[in-house]
Amino acid sequence: MLMNLTQLREFNFESRAQASYRVYDTKIHLADQDIINVLLHAFPERGLDIGCSYNFYWIHCDNPGYECQVQNRTMNICFCNQVQKTGVRILHGNGGTFRSSHKRYPFVSQIYKALRELDLFSDSYSSMLKILRRKFNELDPTPCSPLTAEGLYGNAEKYLRNLHL
Repeated sequence: MLMNLTQLREFNFESRAQASYRVYDTKIHLADQDIINVLLHAFPERGLDIGCSYNFYWIHCDNPGYECQVQNRTMNICFCNQVQKTGVRILHGNGGTFRSSHKRYPFVSQIYKALRELDLFSDSYSSMLKILRRKFNELDPTPCSPLTAEGLYGNAEKYLRNLHL
């Protein structure tokens, strides 16, 4: 979740979150996420839906019940269609998503491993992304169809190119 900390302070987020916790403490299971959901329900104008390409999660790959813009029901998947147009902008990970080797979606842990092993002083981001693209394209069957290596890594490459990295 992306947050504007200045706006959160102006909104008095901390005291509102504490008040929400006191009211709903016995019903809270997801800790911070539940409190944020309570506040966004009460103040919907404080939230901004930025679309699934800014929050791409491996669950977009094969959960037919996930509510996203779906045109792929015949393939029994629910896919973030925005990613097909704009690519992944932010890859979501939680609960050890990046650290665990997911058999069906190894590209997620491959990204984590590549970033963890990256030497910021001597390694090239572009060579790391080339290796990740190659690994993704070698996966058989291709995970998370219709996701492509370009859709997964293209925005990162553009961003790094703009930074001259």
